[in-house]
Amino acid sequence: MVKTVAQIAKKAFDAVAKAIPDSIHECMLEREGEAGEYDAVSGEYSTSEPEIWTGRALVSTGTAIRDTFPDYVAGPTDVLIYLEGLSIAPLENDRVTIKSKTRLIVYTGDIVEAGTFFAMVAR
Repeated sequence: MVKTVAQIAKKAFDAVAKAIPDSIHECMLEREGEAGEYDAVSGEYSTSEPEIWTGRALVSTGTAIRDTFPDYVAGPTDVLIYLEGLSIAPLENDRVTIKSKTRLIVYTGDIVEAGTFFAMVAR
């Protein structure tokens, strides 16, 4: 039986959630709306509503960021997060909310370049 990366990631997250309660969390990825037309009176661009996607997250405090992203220089508040179940790839400057805490995504990686399982650095 052929499995996709998304199926494998889901199975792995399910297994971790079962073995380590409270380790896998629901998450919300938010991307700012696109800039629209310029309003000469207000001097601002109109924007569309932010786009939101949901998935699951694992925040890794025990894994060094440099092991996953060797070229990235981590700051003191940066954390490594793995995301599964999203229908879109996260981008830098998106925001991810996990357990009511919102973080800014500063670096992303698509694990095995399949577009379904992601690692990122957020602060």
